[in-house]
Amino acid sequence: MSAAACSVSAIMAAAAATSCVNEEYDFSDGIDTTVGISGEIGAPLGSTENLVIGDFLEIGDGTPVASDPETGDYSIHLEAVSPFTDYVEIDRITIGADNLLQNGWETKTIDLYNRIKNQVGQYFPEDQDISSYRLEDSPAFPDGSHSVSIIIDEDVSEIAESVKAIGVIEVRIPIKLKFTIQTGKLFFNEGFSISFPEYMTIEAGDNSLAISVDKGHVVRFDEGFEADSYSTVDFSLDILSVDVKRLQEDTRGTQGLVGGHIIVDQNIVMDNLTFDAVAGDFGTTLSDMPQSVDISVGLEAESVDVISASAVVDPDIEIEPQSVELGEMPEFLTGEDIVLDVFNPVISLDILNSSPFSVLFSARLNGLDADGNFTLQEPVAVGSADIASPDAILVGPGSTAVRISARGSDFSGSGPAGGTNPAQDVIVPDLPLLLRQIPDRIAISDIRVIFPHEGNQADGYADSDYTELVFPEDGSSLRYDFSIDYDIDIPLSFGSEMRLHYPYDITGLNEAFGGTGNQGEGNGNDLTVSLNEADIDFILVNAIPFEMTVAAEPLDIDGNVLESVSGLSVEIFGADGTRDARAAAGDIGQESASPMTIRVRADADALKRLDGFRLDMSASVPESHEGRCLNSGQYIRLDDISVMVNGEVTIK
Repeated sequence: MSAAACSVSAIMAAAAATSCVNEEYDFSDGIDTTVGISGEIGAPLGSTENLVIGDFLEIGDGTPVASDPETGDYSIHLEAVSPFTDYVEIDRITIGADNLLQNGWETKTIDLYNRIKNQVGQYFPEDQDISSYRLEDSPAFPDGSHSVSIIIDEDVSEIAESVKAIGVIEVRIPIKLKFTIQTGKLFFNEGFSISFPEYMTIEAGDNSLAISVDKGHVVRFDEGFEADSYSTVDFSLDILSVDVKRLQEDTRGTQGLVGGHIIVDQNIVMDNLTFDAVAGDFGTTLSDMPQSVDISVGLEAESVDVISASAVVDPDIEIEPQSVELGEMPEFLTGEDIVLDVFNPVISLDILNSSPFSVLFSARLNGLDADGNFTLQEPVAVGSADIASPDAILVGPGSTAVRISARGSDFSGSGPAGGTNPAQDVIVPDLPLLLRQIPDRIAISDIRVIFPHEGNQADGYADSDYTELVFPEDGSSLRYDFSIDYDIDIPLSFGSEMRLHYPYDITGLNEAFGGTGNQGEGNGNDLTVSLNEADIDFILVNAIPFEMTVAAEPLDIDGNVLESVSGLSVEIFGADGTRDARAAAGDIGQESASPMTIRVRADADALKRLDGFRLDMSASVPESHEGRCLNSGQYIRLDDISVMVNGEVTIK
């Protein structure tokens, strides 16, 4: 056996563990072609250095695949250029003060003359002094009471898309109660009452008299007061709220929030207004007295300020569909025959909810290929419109970090963290389906912000469905913003259904053997080589958590597979002699060691075309290595390389 044959075998063994792009192990370097020999020779060749996984799988710059600077774990990391945003705007509810109180003023004509005369007697002389006579507890209203209509008919149709029901409106409506008399002087007795509709709450203002409010809506004068013709006596009251919901229920939908209008048509009833009068305040004798005296009682609304409202807010918020471009991926992650069972992809959301309500978040995810076609027949659903669903994502007011993953997350590592609300860990088992084959883009559609309610418009809303809307003091409308920031982290860890196929080429053999791969263009070595058989034995040390089945195919000088070439074969065997060599999965500190043999047979004509061979590696993940992340420190290495060559080298 010549030194040339040994040298060829050594270079072949070294190249078997190294990419063709590494010139240190190229077959064309360092061949001594000055010796010829035939026969058989074997020799140990040592071991190669570690080929780290980044070089082995060609994970380079320019892709979203990167290793963590602290742990070395590889992942695909994508961040939002800008958050997804939308908002709800609710126009301020306004109620006009004009025409709020219909027939608010009522003038009653009191036949004071007849009342005095009836007291002193029908035959009392007209010219006799009556100044000391008194009328007591004389009713001011002949019918005993007086009603004032309070009517509201406000068009609020502009809020109908967002507000489906109104509960209690908090208002500030100052009311003035005024008394005037035409002439003389009257003393109105305590016990006078004003009954506002029971759907309103009333408060007595800053008055000089003791005025109380019973049951929230009945105003009672606990002290009497005096009125004379020289001034108007007025008292302050305030309407504080209107219970629209209860009014609507009691009127069977004829009042309340009806057809985009707030409608109130109720009565304010004044009752038990009596007065005491001294005859001398109107005249000395009957002939001096006026036949009648007009008493005017009025209610006036000066303004209406709507402060807040409890309402069922149910806007239709659907954020515009979004898509996320994944960028250029390493070759080992792409291809039609590749199946990725990504173990635990994670989508981190930072949701900002400026409204006072808790809302449901939901969306659908799908892949898009380069032509814009969906990669999944059914999208992956995230969240639910049903608050009772175990998949529901309920986000409270403020900011909330939501981590969506296939198998759960501890919120460590990259992505939004913290927030004013407790972070949420949401499990979506179907999430890996989105990445079974790496898409060109990830489409995010049906992004909805839903306000969960127990009731509905047809059957009525529950009390818990109502939320307080507090309108800005500057008179502007309400606006609630929703912002969804995200990043996507896909650790390169896989499950048992993963299938990767990765070709690994070893070339440079043609030039080493003085071949004429381009039919006639040799390298000047002027020799003819024929390999009856060359066996390269080695142990494949694997610190990568993939189980790899290895097949071998011959390559020509152009890198194409040589198929059905007479006199040529390249095979690889495992230790048990099976055609497909298999390397067990390993990890750093837990490397597997799998013996293999590469066997090459080639006659002189075949060697002219042969330039190397392709190791076609089919990777899978055994159950014992599921979820172990690819790491920049993982590697493969060839140990205990030895060669046995049987062949001829002829120098012309």
